[in-house]
Amino acid sequence: MSHAMSKIYALRGITHGWGRLITVMGPAGDAAVRAAIAAHGEALADVTVVATAGGLTQYHAKREGALERLIAAAGIIELTREQWEAQKAALAEENRE
Repeated sequence: MSHAMSKIYALRGITHGWGRLITVMGPAGDAAVRAAIAAHGEALADVTVVATAGGLTQYHAKREGALERLIAAAGIIELTREQWEAQKAALAEENRE
């Protein structure tokens, strides 16, 4: 996988019960993103993975600091809402080509 293809982007959010989560995406697709993050098993100890068919994977924190540990371990790039929307559009355009 090339350097550009290995990038993982995240957008922070909250659950209906005010829990913390990140939604992730990358140029290599959702399965590749999940596999890359899974390689950091220790950082996943306090995180619940929520993956649905056709949707982007979310990581829900079980404990304070869990998402920060996961982001650091997996080299995830955090984006603002505006950056997320722009990156999502750019990835969709690349996939159309």
